[in-house]
Amino acid sequence: MFWKRGEQVLNQLTTPWAIITVAANGNFSTFSPELLSMTNLHYGDFILGNLASGTVDVNKAGKMYRDIQSGILLCAQSCEYFSLCGGGAPSNKIFENGTFISAETLYCQLSRKALIDAAIESLQFELSIL
Repeated sequence: MFWKRGEQVLNQLTTPWAIITVAANGNFSTFSPELLSMTNLHYGDFILGNLASGTVDVNKAGKMYRDIQSGILLCAQSCEYFSLCGGGAPSNKIFENGTFISAETLYCQLSRKALIDAAIESLQFELSIL
């Protein structure tokens, strides 16, 4: 889901076209796969085009990208776990916080932070009994 290139943390869920989701009717989206079937008051749907008709909504894709990047910046500035996730999952940000331009989500707390904290605590315990 994420990898490092130099000091930059790259997350497939926040990298345009790293993940492409295509519906049976040819509609497609990028970023989080869940977005293809969802709607939001700000964006409407997250369909970026259709393979059958050859259409691409460049404006919507650009707006999504800019907003997701703004959310990543918030994560980088506020989260000590940033190097382990690269900015989280856009679908969770928009559906938990109402916008891509956000940082922590419950998904992040439970799937990253709690897991990492438990692993560190376990390692510290194991090292203390040696």
